[in-house]
Amino acid sequence: MHGGRGQAAPVRAAVDEQKVNLTELKSELAGAEAASHHRKIAELASAEFPGYELAYMIEYGVYGLANAVASE
Repeated sequence: MHGGRGQAAPVRAAVDEQKVNLTELKSELAGAEAASHHRKIAELASAEFPGYELAYMIEYGVYGLANAVASE
């Protein structure tokens, strides 16, 4: 997988690395500031894909992923 930043990585390794990053932020993702974090993550993702016509779907994805990680 090549996400456009850094070195290319196998998908499994990239996913595992991101899970670790998200796990470290569980309290932030589920706390009082969760909504602002979700918006910021979605904004950053949307900026990387400016031609994506269904940008609101990115926010739905971020919300679901963050809640899933925070609830583990």
